[in-house]
Amino acid sequence: RGAGDHYSMVDPCAGDGAAAVQLSRAIFGDAWSKFSLYAIEMEASRYRKLAARASGNAPDFDTSHLRALHGDSFAAEFGYVSQRGGHETMGASVGWYNFPYDEGKVEARWLERWTEALRPNGVLLLLVPYTALRNCADTLSRHYNVIGCFKFAEPLFSQDARCAFKQVVLYAVRRAPLLDPDPVVRARIIAWSQDAASIPVLPEAGTARPIATIPGHPGHRSGFAVWRMR
Repeated sequence: RGAGDHYSMVDPCAGDGAAAVQLSRAIFGDAWSKFSLYAIEMEASRYRKLAARASGNAPDFDTSHLRALHGDSFAAEFGYVSQRGGHETMGASVGWYNFPYDEGKVEARWLERWTEALRPNGVLLLLVPYTALRNCADTLSRHYNVIGCFKFAEPLFSQDARCAFKQVVLYAVRRAPLLDPDPVVRARIIAWSQDAASIPVLPEAGTARPIATIPGHPGHRSGFAVWRMR
């Protein structure tokens, strides 16, 4: 973690919130009391479980840490200046993006939409089937410094589509956007999308060195000043 007294994560396809809670606890550890999770879920039964965490009816979450919305993430409105003015925030420290899968087409649209939710130097954790990286390559190579990509270990990762989604986790840091995609970075991402054997296996927890620094921010500038459904 970087300097700052507060951290925030955004998950626009949160399900029941279990994965985001587990990940944020692993990342932020003793900074948990200074952390906020912004989450959205459209499916009703999963949202009810997510809302239970937000209302304090689940044992693993303090009600003050979670801002949960019910609805379509493309209808969500997030902003950095409050309607009353004078309250400017920075966006999320981390984007945990596990979007719906549709051969990269949907994943690319979601990534483009939710890139703006990350603060400058915010860390992207993108969980997708490795073949979807091709469609995401333009956005990634324009808006991010891509750090690395790791595939799930077997049996979670499999070339047999009947057994698994062939998922990878791509790590990147948001940068000032380029006018055009970086051709070197784009070629690297496309190469991953074409050859799973070229992607290293995700290390087990506690066995790898840190590869990115998650930026903190002053508490009053953390996350979003506006977070609601239109």
